[in-house]
Amino acid sequence: MSLLKPRKIEDLIVERLAKGPLLAIKLVEEIQHLRRHTTKQAVYSALRQQKSREEVVMYKGTAALNATWLNRLTRFIVNAKRNYAGGEVAGDDVTNLSPGDRITYHFANPLKADVFWTHAFYLLAEHAPASEPVYLYNPHEWFLLARHENETEVIRTITSRGKQFLLLAGHNTPLDRHVRQYFDGECSQYHPLSQPRFKNNNYYLNVFGNVLIEVWLDKKMSNAIDNFYQRIALWNSEANARLTVILKQNHRVRITISHNQTRAEAYKKFCHKFFHLQK
Repeated sequence: MSLLKPRKIEDLIVERLAKGPLLAIKLVEEIQHLRRHTTKQAVYSALRQQKSREEVVMYKGTAALNATWLNRLTRFIVNAKRNYAGGEVAGDDVTNLSPGDRITYHFANPLKADVFWTHAFYLLAEHAPASEPVYLYNPHEWFLLARHENETEVIRTITSRGKQFLLLAGHNTPLDRHVRQYFDGECSQYHPLSQPRFKNNNYYLNVFGNVLIEVWLDKKMSNAIDNFYQRIALWNSEANARLTVILKQNHRVRITISHNQTRAEAYKKFCHKFFHLQK
């Protein structure tokens, strides 16, 4: 894809969304203005392809560039500028939530939610205090199984910024232990608990300073994930296919982002007994 001289529909989409999120219907109008005779169907087809490649995220009819893809692109530009011009690229910034602020989003299935979740995760991690780790809780760390490339990219990006990535899993099954190999034990640390920290098996938590991302998966699907982890001890192509079927079911997912210092500090205090914090 050429960013220097955009001609394809996909190039024009990236160029326009670089200015900020935009309603898809407005995006179509702007693309048609820049590229005559382009049909609405052609723009939506290009958006679907970019979404499948995780370059673009869509929510309630609004299109935006995916932060995961932007981070990969940024590293490419940083390396190129270092090698050719010795320049630096400034990072993105986000607006702080005020204490007590709370925003909730709803999605049709967890894979779509995970793309949005990753996008929000990067933005909040970038804005969180530089010296603080990122704290996470997942009933099961299925992201490293179902979306391995994306999840390892998240871990690598966080640790490359000098932050620790500290993840608690709520269970200690063979598959829960299987993903320990993807953590280095220092910058990225992982601990599967013998007992869940939270009673609901559909609850996921990320903490960035005093800001929380809380996620509730559909209860029926969460039970199916639990059952999968109880029955499957070996990760292979067959297990991958079975987990993918579970995650593709159209169940609702709720994501809430809030500023709550009391709850954030309580979870961080709980985590400290399981992890070694860098000084």
